[in-house]
Amino acid sequence: MINSIQFHFLLDQDLPQQLIKPSYDIPMVVGSVLIAIFASYVAFVLAARIKRSQLKKESDIWTWLASCFLGVGIWAMHFVGMLAYQLPFVVDYNIEITVLSVVPAILASYIVLSPQLSRYRNLVIKSIMMGLGIGSMHYVGMMAMRIPAQMAYDPYIFAFSVIVAVTLSGFSLKLNDMRQTSSLGFVAINSLSATFMGLAISGMHYTGMAAMRVWGGPPTTPVDVQANHFIAELIVIAVVLLSIFLLIGLELRTRAIVAVRLNTVLEAVQEAVVSIDCSGHIEFVNTSTTAMFGYEPRELIGQNVKILMPDSYAKKHDQYVANSNHDTQNKVFGSSRLLKGKKKNGDIFPITLTIAALSNEKTGGFVGTIRDMSDLRNQEAFMQTVFDSVPMMIAVKDAKDLTFSHINNVGVELMGRPKEEIIGYSDQQLFDAGTADFFESLDRKAILDGKQIVIDEKPLVIGEENRYLRTKKTPIYDSSGKIKYVLGVSEDITDLVEAHREIEHINQRISFATGAAKIGVWEWNMEDNTLIWDDVMFVIFGLSPTQFNGEYGDWAKLLYKDDYDIVVEALQECVANRKDFHQEFRINRPDGQIRYIKGDGRFYGNKMIGINYDVTERVLAEQKIRKMAESDALTGLANRTALIKFLRREKARSKRTGNSVVVLYLDLNKFKPINDTHGHKVGDEVLIEISKRMGDVAREVDCVARVGGDEFVVALADMANLQALDNISERYHSAIVKPIKTEAGELVVGVSIGSAQYPKDGETVDDLLNVADERMFEEKKRSGAGR
Repeated sequence: MINSIQFHFLLDQDLPQQLIKPSYDIPMVVGSVLIAIFASYVAFVLAARIKRSQLKKESDIWTWLASCFLGVGIWAMHFVGMLAYQLPFVVDYNIEITVLSVVPAILASYIVLSPQLSRYRNLVIKSIMMGLGIGSMHYVGMMAMRIPAQMAYDPYIFAFSVIVAVTLSGFSLKLNDMRQTSSLGFVAINSLSATFMGLAISGMHYTGMAAMRVWGGPPTTPVDVQANHFIAELIVIAVVLLSIFLLIGLELRTRAIVAVRLNTVLEAVQEAVVSIDCSGHIEFVNTSTTAMFGYEPRELIGQNVKILMPDSYAKKHDQYVANSNHDTQNKVFGSSRLLKGKKKNGDIFPITLTIAALSNEKTGGFVGTIRDMSDLRNQEAFMQTVFDSVPMMIAVKDAKDLTFSHINNVGVELMGRPKEEIIGYSDQQLFDAGTADFFESLDRKAILDGKQIVIDEKPLVIGEENRYLRTKKTPIYDSSGKIKYVLGVSEDITDLVEAHREIEHINQRISFATGAAKIGVWEWNMEDNTLIWDDVMFVIFGLSPTQFNGEYGDWAKLLYKDDYDIVVEALQECVANRKDFHQEFRINRPDGQIRYIKGDGRFYGNKMIGINYDVTERVLAEQKIRKMAESDALTGLANRTALIKFLRREKARSKRTGNSVVVLYLDLNKFKPINDTHGHKVGDEVLIEISKRMGDVAREVDCVARVGGDEFVVALADMANLQALDNISERYHSAIVKPIKTEAGELVVGVSIGSAQYPKDGETVDDLLNVADERMFEEKKRSGAGR
């Protein structure tokens, strides 16, 4: 009768009978290792291609195919390895479990190969996932075996086999990740990665087989080794053919998709695109080419590109192409030139042409992009329309005689004259003597200095009206470097000046409003480091004007000592980056009060202007709410949330000071019987009293928290002297074990205490709590204390 394999562990001394020693077919062992290395190499090649792909859907498809291939490769290695494993009787396999065993290998391969699963990009996680996938495949596959004997695993070798898989997978994946930065070639780094992954797969397999113990089988029966060789050869051939299919399929599909997309892009661009061979014959044209020149594609393909040129250009083309074939670094490549093209109907039109070589080989050919410049005049008309539509006066004067050569519609409207009465005239002919002299002096200064000048808010009389103009004068140079024109851009800010005056009145009203709202306004001049405060600022800071000299230091010394560095650094960062200031901080008022202040500021030139307002009541209310959220409802001690915040803060302090942080984990003994016998009300009385005693023992800098029904944690901060730890633990023990008076009479509980030190016993808060918890339970077991 064929026995089903059951998955269980036994040590060698516990085995009931003499073990059956297996043998291995060495050629098939070598073949199984090579299958694993080969499958890993192909999978890594596919993964490299997938990572470079810009097509997400294709990347997903090929990631799954690569994962399936690697998973099948792992499975094939296992199956060939099992054929190499020879027992003195016939071995059969359960088909369903054999097929199912490939699933964990495929899933682990997908997690490792997929570029989408960012949460698994950590090398340790990927190594563990891959090792577990290999191990799961192996041991699920082993469960498919059907042999007329008993089988078990040595637990130590079993665990070692998983470690082998995880460790060697880690080496492989690390090498694979170094592909971009390594000086080794693509093939070399892939080969190393595949070798380590193959060793991880086969090493795990044969270590797992070494953990296998078989006994109690029937007498030796002949085994058909030749049949095993035939099956192994079929598996090898199948893996090789599948890899060839995947690689060729990926390459062909990727090229086809890229070609389709490239053709779509070329058809979508507005410029004409023409590709020619080295003899000048057209190989490709896009739709824009046919639209621009009037030809059908079939009329152009195979024709010499001279068909698109006027005769004057066509005569020079052959020599130009010959020179370009011998000089692929020709300076015209990549640059744009203004030329002329010829349409099918014979029309000549201006174009710009940009040429690029298709390769560095002489037979590579060229590609050119062509833009139709026929609408250049339309563009000039468009620019004139824009010029006339700008909501500022723009005027251009000739630098020789300062007469107007151009003026836009806003300038015409502002000057109150038709354009015909302005163009060709000078300022002396258009304005009164004083205004004309002012404008001409600006023009001559711009010409003399050779750079832009700016005049702000100059009041002038134009058209019998007082107007305020903000003007920029800019010299315009010709191609020889001489000043040809003077460009004047003037913005009529009359309405803005009047609005500014109105704003001054509004500011007065705002000042009254901010005073009523108790919002202080300040101004900090960074050139002389002085401060200007309004009356509300003096009220907020509790100062009289005579106590404040208007200096930055007068304000800084009022900052609360623990907030000083934070606020000063925030201000320095704002000054360095010219960004707004937003900070909440505390101050020490002269009357002894500590107040919470919200400050906001913004840069205006070399000054920062801002507001302060007192938020003490809000902050205190928030602190009260936060304390309630971080306190244990029954005892008033800190809860787990507050404890974790405290430990994280003290960890940071420990890194700065070098002192230790100690965690005491306390669990009450004999508390459960009190609850069961006297009820929860009495139990709550006991917990409240113990909490009070622990609070009395704790130092002011420590944190006492209730983290469970009868579990407490004491976090000892800034422990410079660890020798005092035993004495501290004894003080908490003595305080807790004293009799407790309740409505049910005097009751006594015990306590077990475990401790952990940072950084000695753990780097994270969870590590410290877990270590202290474990030591507490060890203490409870040692003392024989119960719940």
